[in-house]
Amino acid sequence: MDGTIGDPDDIFKILRAHLVARDIQQASEIVCVGDGAPWIWDHMKRLICELNIDASKVHFVLDFYHAVEHLSAVADGKHGWKKRKR
Repeated sequence: MDGTIGDPDDIFKILRAHLVARDIQQASEIVCVGDGAPWIWDHMKRLICELNIDASKVHFVLDFYHAVEHLSAVADGKHGWKKRKR
């Protein structure tokens, strides 16, 4: 558990230090879970490049609650679907 009262660049500096300390290049698979905000994925992609991580080992996954939020918005837009079906 870690954190900062700084900006996103500051938290990514902390994340970078953790990944380097754990020799992340040796990982067989890396899963990045986030809320889907483009700026988060952009920061992660930049960090992966900076650390010379094989991008084919990296998977980006939308977290469950944000996925449900987006799927709910789609379902709510379906005309003719009753509440139970949504």
